[in-house]
Amino acid sequence: MKYSLRLASLCAALCCSATLNAQQWSRGTNLEMAYTTIGLYDITHNRANWINVLDASLVQSLWRGGTFEVNLLSVNNLRNSWGQDATVNGLTIFAAIEDESIPLSLFKFGIGQNSGRIRSFLGVRNVNSDYFVTPWNSIFTASVNGLFPTLSHNLPLSDSPYSALCLHFEWDITRTGLTYKSSLYNGRSATRWDEVFRFRPRRDGVINLSELSYTGADGTYVGTYRLGVATGRADANDSKSYRASLWTLVEQPLWVASDGGGGVSLILHGGYSPKSDCSGYWGAGAAWRGVFSRSDDYFGALVSRTWHTSACETSLELTYAYSWRWLTVQPAVHWVHSSGCDRWFGVLKAAVKFGYDSRNQ
Repeated sequence: MKYSLRLASLCAALCCSATLNAQQWSRGTNLEMAYTTIGLYDITHNRANWINVLDASLVQSLWRGGTFEVNLLSVNNLRNSWGQDATVNGLTIFAAIEDESIPLSLFKFGIGQNSGRIRSFLGVRNVNSDYFVTPWNSIFTASVNGLFPTLSHNLPLSDSPYSALCLHFEWDITRTGLTYKSSLYNGRSATRWDEVFRFRPRRDGVINLSELSYTGADGTYVGTYRLGVATGRADANDSKSYRASLWTLVEQPLWVASDGGGGVSLILHGGYSPKSDCSGYWGAGAAWRGVFSRSDDYFGALVSRTWHTSACETSLELTYAYSWRWLTVQPAVHWVHSSGCDRWFGVLKAAVKFGYDSRNQ
């Protein structure tokens, strides 16, 4: 799921925990571990599920600007382990949060290099590591906030918990704010350790993602603005079948507290993929940080809609998250309208996150 990565981002935003900043370099070791437990309940059909995710990551400095990075995921899906189908079936906006059970997958493994305003990475990687994880967008529990359906539904991306061999590149065009990213992936992703390192462009194809983004400084009314494109083979067995998808993500501050702790932000999504099963997507919502405390809690509301060749889907999510240092608890409720039917879902999520950073000692 997008859950593990987006939850790590949410924990960092709420708990103010230290994470590795690729733009800075210092000798040492950064180790983080997050345990997430998720309860899902289909209110309409009286079905439930329980998912547990263990996420462990290590960043070790090698030389000046060089790092070794590894990230391991373990997922236990109770219904999947019992041989039952998912609690949420056939809903693009919401269903992807129920990852299959995986004992231990290699989510990231490779070498990173920082050279001034240019950063690069070669190795196993996942698209959720780079393009959709932002502090405001990450508070929502619907899968579309981890990866828009115009991409995940139409292209064979290395979407969580899957990963693929990747060459990733980032360039800070200006010293602050403006950044360009590009990633070239093997066209078929996997969770098996003996498959994630393969690079077979003739058989698997290749997938490319590129994004231009601008992010303002904290505590200002300049937000986050992203525009990206993904191209690649839509069917790994057909070398002539290629598709493209455009997306945009905007986080615009509407109010910033004078002490810098709280604030309200407008969140806008957009995606378009011509000649595809899921041709369009948009999302609009708002999030409020510091509802009952200075900066330790969030409240968010988001409306999403997708267009498919067979039907459309509309979703509304209301969610709240509160953090006590290393513990984050988040309930959410979803209303989904698809194919003339209304469904209600409940989510209760809790996460514990610990970290060790020898660079701060």
